[in-house]
Amino acid sequence: MCGGRIYVFGGYDGKERLSSIEVYSPDNNKWTVLSSKLFFPLSNAAAVAEGRFIYVLGGGWSEGFNQEVFQFNTETHELIYFQKMNKGRDLRNKAIKFQNQIFTIGGNFYDGEKLDLR
Repeated sequence: MCGGRIYVFGGYDGKERLSSIEVYSPDNNKWTVLSSKLFFPLSNAAAVAEGRFIYVLGGGWSEGFNQEVFQFNTETHELIYFQKMNKGRDLRNKAIKFQNQIFTIGGNFYDGEKLDLR
């Protein structure tokens, strides 16, 4: 949740991975598919909110497990490449933000990783 709204990045519809970005507004009880899209279809990613930004990291895609970290601006709906993790990870929301850092836990490995948001 970010700014009182819920965001969904990608997913799996039972046949294929998705590249859509959707937002739910409790004010009008409505889901909206945004015109912005992920750079490639992705499922099982983690998303961590910080201010007006949501960081999307890990997840599965056609090439295996994603190493990329993307920054999504909830005001402009712009998605940019932010940085790369050391390993691709199937995170399924196994990430937490603490003091300007995101920590990932597991995701196909028995270790974690720390990403600096500065």
